Formats: sequence, C-alpha cells, structure tokens
Amino acid sequence: MAPMDAISLFTELHAGLPRQAPGSADTTLTLARLLGRWPDNSRLLDIGCGPGRASLALAAAADEFGDVHITATDLHEPYLEELSTAAEVSGLGDRVKTQVAAMQSLPFDDES
Repeated sequence: MAPMDAISLFTELHAGLPRQAPGSADTTLTLARLLGRWPDNSRLLDIGCGPGRASLALAAAADEFGDVHITATDLHEPYLEELSTAAEVSGLGDRVKTQVAAMQSLPFDDES
C-alpha cells in the first residue's frame, strides 16, 4: 500500500464531516456582528472554505448584515461541489460562488 500524501489523508479523515474547522455557524455570525452592517454589494472571500459552512451562514444572514456576495475557495473540488449544491438547495446560489484556488496563490488582485 502506497503512503498517502497529506492532502489525501486530510480529506479522507474529514470526509462527510459538516465542518472541517473549529467553530460553528453561531461563532461565525457572532464575529460578523462585531463588524456591524456591511455596505450593500459587499464581497467576501472565504479562503480554504472546506464545505463552506461559514459562507452559507453569512449568506443566509445577509438581511442582517447587508447584501453580500461570497467567493469561497478551496483546493479540494468535492468540498466546493458540496458547497455549491448546499447553496443552491438553500436558495443562496446567487450569493455564493466557488473557485478552486490555493491559499498561497489566490487569483485575485491585492486588496480587491
């Protein structure tokens, strides 16, 4: 049996879990509330989103924070597919978009 690379091992260990990071939707929303209301058409970037639970929580609470559009990035495409499906099913597909991208080389302009 060949040894697994770190990314394969990580994704196998976390497969099927609802969240691949500490915290919760409540934690995400509590922290967001500290920022107050956002300008309409705010754009957020969720880097290393995993299955996107933070993105979904923020998109669902957009009425509280202001109109928001989220780009969620991750290297593991199955996470992004899971997030896209969850966003569509929950009616948030117009607010959450996904993109395959590495944290260390994001395809966005600095300070965008």
